[in-house]
Amino acid sequence: LNPHYVDADPSSTHMGETTDTRLKEFHEENETPVVAIREGAMLWIEGNHLRLEGAPGGKLFRPSLDAVELSELSSLDFLLNTSAGQRGSVQRHGRVS
Repeated sequence: LNPHYVDADPSSTHMGETTDTRLKEFHEENETPVVAIREGAMLWIEGNHLRLEGAPGGKLFRPSLDAVELSELSSLDFLLNTSAGQRGSVQRHGRVS
């Protein structure tokens, strides 16, 4: 989990690494998926279900894959099963992407 995720600002004069860059570097050595949630979003777990709540949404980072934008109510159930978490798909309002 990466709370307080902030999207990179292409007009910024900040010369440091972005969170996206740091997470790519993390995945050079780790297989663990990372859910980055923006301010105002949260993860809700109930039984065997995990979903993203809150309009700001977030991003899902996985090794060797492009980050996936997460919208409000994205189902992340597949992350609760560690063996499936590497290859599962995000479901948004019943659709798989």
